[in-house]
Amino acid sequence: MTWSKIVRFAAYSWLPVFALAGMAQATTYNVSTDWAAQYPTSTAVQAATSATWGAGGVWSAGEMSYNWTNGPAYTSGNGYNHAIQGSNNIQNLTTYYSPSTGYETSGSSSTVSNVATYNYTVPFQTYQFNPGTTIHQAVGQTLTEQLASGFNAYAGEKITLPAGWTSDGAASGTIQEVNHVENIQSSSAYGFTTSAFALSGKFSDGATGNTVPSGVAGVFYNYGANVLSTNDPMFNAANSSVNNTIVLEPSFGTTYVAWTSLFTGTATINMSAWDTGYNNSTNDGVPSLYVITSLAGPTSPIMYASNLANVGNGNQVGGRNTPWVSANNTGSSYGTVSFISQMPAYTAALGYQEGVGWVANVPVTTGEILYFVADADHTNGNAHSYEGSQDPVNMQLSIVATPEPTSLVLCGLGAIGLFVAGWKRRRAA
Repeated sequence: MTWSKIVRFAAYSWLPVFALAGMAQATTYNVSTDWAAQYPTSTAVQAATSATWGAGGVWSAGEMSYNWTNGPAYTSGNGYNHAIQGSNNIQNLTTYYSPSTGYETSGSSSTVSNVATYNYTVPFQTYQFNPGTTIHQAVGQTLTEQLASGFNAYAGEKITLPAGWTSDGAASGTIQEVNHVENIQSSSAYGFTTSAFALSGKFSDGATGNTVPSGVAGVFYNYGANVLSTNDPMFNAANSSVNNTIVLEPSFGTTYVAWTSLFTGTATINMSAWDTGYNNSTNDGVPSLYVITSLAGPTSPIMYASNLANVGNGNQVGGRNTPWVSANNTGSSYGTVSFISQMPAYTAALGYQEGVGWVANVPVTTGEILYFVADADHTNGNAHSYEGSQDPVNMQLSIVATPEPTSLVLCGLGAIGLFVAGWKRRRAA
């Protein structure tokens, strides 16, 4: 073969390389429409055997391990127990997995005292909601010891577990739960959780003196109309078919939806999320929102909007007069975080809202998981630390995934190099 023929071969061999590069097309995933396509009716959700939906099983839902240290909580001047950015007694996703000192307490709300001290570390674990399976959720030794003792926590009341939950033992630091498919109200929001939302038990809220229904973490899609209830914020679910949202309920632990990359490339993310409250006259709970990767882990979130403090009930823009997004409690390694107005078709009359938007191009590798996490922001001594009353997070999320063509091009170059090397060896022989 002459050199001119080699050149012609090289030129022609690039054609399939460019063709392959052109095949590296983007795929769009949408957390709510993919859910609805997989489970078009509430009956389909109830028959589900896994919390995975969407093309290729890229979506999943679950909860994470968390920590509870049973320390005194900060109470704001208006009587609400809200997280304060940087406060030492706040446990959130970025601090759950550091070495902790926790306290077993006893006494009344006015005379509570420490009776035992525990030093421990809670491992970072994720638990996918697969209906019918049992998980052992890591929560830290303080919580299981407090449960075993039957003494009062800092809120001045005994801790009780939701129906169907049991402790694995005083020193275990884990709680046993069974996953379910549930609806939070009749013919309304269906999804995945670890306990039914036919709530019967209540827990005294030490900060306000009121009682709040016990609830658990879950991920829901609402097939009905906008739901309004003054009893519990979880019941104030937006109509997902109208708003294209899913509902993340962080309560007895964090809740997440996860997206798994099927290839190496770029994930273009467009996310909107709202903290939705009780009703049009009050709000409570301080959820946080984090985006973490399976590679960097929970201590290095690539996006965060944390500690929703300073509730205001007037002059609301998108729900409340203090935006979720501020210089002190938001950040992103990629793209832009911004304050957004209230959820479309879901007005402030149906519950206070404040929203955060995030648009970003995030590099991903094959098998890497992006977790979109609603965190309960455990404020320790208050009942919101461990049972119910936490505001849900309604989320719109779309991901445009584009494989990188680099590996295809390198493959083509390698083929040309091998051919030329073989031709040279033949000439030398």
